[in-house]
Amino acid sequence: MPGTVAPVPNTFDNILIGLVVLTWLMWRQLQARRADRPPVVLLVISALGAAALGAAIAKTTPTSAAILLLIAGFAVAGGFGVARGYTMRIWRTGGTPWRGVNPALSRGFAFRPTSNSTFS
Repeated sequence: MPGTVAPVPNTFDNILIGLVVLTWLMWRQLQARRADRPPVVLLVISALGAAALGAAIAKTTPTSAAILLLIAGFAVAGGFGVARGYTMRIWRTGGTPWRGVNPALSRGFAFRPTSNSTFS
């Protein structure tokens, strides 16, 4: 039937790949990173998501409920991004800006700044 998309089965491989990627992304969030580098992973994931969204819209006509859920998802993600931005620590070590998570979230998993670090 034209205009329909065949569902992708949730095989063990797909679930395993998703869990590995999710674990890797969560681990990255608990690591200190230089604040002067572009967010390459974020840009790659955003491009893949936009391509998948474009392909899905090209094959089917989304319902108004689907569009509303997509907009709501973007709004919630934006809210979480703003909250994360306000709680992220920024410091300098040796003149290099670093960023990391709130210490309450890391509990020993994130990089600990040295005594000569300055926080802002």
